[in-house]
Amino acid sequence: MLIRFEEISKIIGFTKTEFRVVVFLIASLLLGVALHYWGYEPAESPLHTFDYSESDSIYTSADISLKNVEKRVDSKQELLDFSVDKSDESKAGNKELLENSININTADIELLMKLPGVGIKTAERIVQLRNQRSGFTEIKEMLDVKGIGEIKFSRIKKYIFVGK
Repeated sequence: MLIRFEEISKIIGFTKTEFRVVVFLIASLLLGVALHYWGYEPAESPLHTFDYSESDSIYTSADISLKNVEKRVDSKQELLDFSVDKSDESKAGNKELLENSININTADIELLMKLPGVGIKTAERIVQLRNQRSGFTEIKEMLDVKGIGEIKFSRIKKYIFVGK
């Protein structure tokens, strides 16, 4: 009879394993239909109820309840944080800067940080290099600062100038 199953599976185009799976599924289906026909009902399991009052009393005794917890999140500010396009922040910060408005020989760290792409570390490096050289003589010297490459320099060069 096994030979007949193999012949049938070859005719249908199934592998031996696929044919066995199909036969198993059909047999399971027929068994389920037969059990339903004869009215088989599985025994009902008892309903379990849980009493959480003991664990709740631990939180009430420690005075930890939802009434005593203050909301520490400003939902309006969160909504605004998500609605602002982060890519436009650097552009928005540059609007307050005018062309040739920052003297790189006298600017402090906070003013240098207003330049696009310049953070605190880069601003500190600018001041450090400026102090080592006793001032800059041209804006191209900014390329010698670690963290300022051609791209960043091209973004900040219109805002800076060399003064005494």
